[in-house]
Amino acid sequence: MHKAPGRPLPRGGPVPIYGATLLAIAFALTSCGETKRVAEFIPTPPERLVCEQAGTRPTIPPETTIDWAHVTSVAQAKIEHEGYVKSVRTREGVVAGYVLAIEGKLFTCFNNAQRRREFEADLAKKQR
Repeated sequence: MHKAPGRPLPRGGPVPIYGATLLAIAFALTSCGETKRVAEFIPTPPERLVCEQAGTRPTIPPETTIDWAHVTSVAQAKIEHEGYVKSVRTREGVVAGYVLAIEGKLFTCFNNAQRRREFEADLAKKQR
């Protein structure tokens, strides 16, 4: 409906066609202007969820003791002492091997947890 010169539009009348057209165009432009963000679940890769158990503790062999009452010579004392040192080194090897195995498992677990934290932080940044 067009306005005749010098006459006001009737109250409560229909919206002029150009007003409706402009309104439709404005709605169309605002709905197309933004990208719609959808949160999608991105699972953590299964190889990054590995935290192995420490496992069972090893059996530590007994330490050799020297029975000094039966040692009668320096040569025999040297042999007994070498046996004692060998048993201590064997025990230390078992313990050190266990510590290194646990350390490797702990590193893998820590590394995977750090990777997970970084992965989720990157997701949070992308969602902003």
